[in-house]
Amino acid sequence: MAGLLRILWLKTELLHPVDKGGRIRTYNMLRELKRDHEITYLALDDGASGPNEKKLATEYCHELICVPHRTAPKFSPGFYRDLVANLASPLPYFMKKYESKGMRREIERLLKEQKFDVMVCDFLQPSVNVPANLDVATVLFQHNVEAMIWKRH
Repeated sequence: MAGLLRILWLKTELLHPVDKGGRIRTYNMLRELKRDHEITYLALDDGASGPNEKKLATEYCHELICVPHRTAPKFSPGFYRDLVANLASPLPYFMKKYESKGMRREIERLLKEQKFDVMVCDFLQPSVNVPANLDVATVLFQHNVEAMIWKRH
């Protein structure tokens, strides 16, 4: 197999159920990439996914790594507490809520122990966990760029 790439894919969720635009695009793209390339999928896990969703990940990746991560439900007291606390952060809340020391450590561990050709941040949110000064090509994959292009024209 010529041109095999080892890809580390970062996302804030598992893809099953494949029921939203971002999940659908990522799922179909990764299924195709998996045919010819080795995919390690590193995701934050909010506990909503069960064993079946994790088992189905074999459809789009060779290795699945889940990092436990909880965010406060919208409009709950914890949500408002986090919003107020975020006033002191340079990050917008939609990014800060996905900040995870566990994901950062896992990225560092994987890049130390394995050789990846590229690391892909699927949407902007997981990029908050990417350490600086990495020795791997990094891609920010933001699906909604089509909407921005359409809006400009």
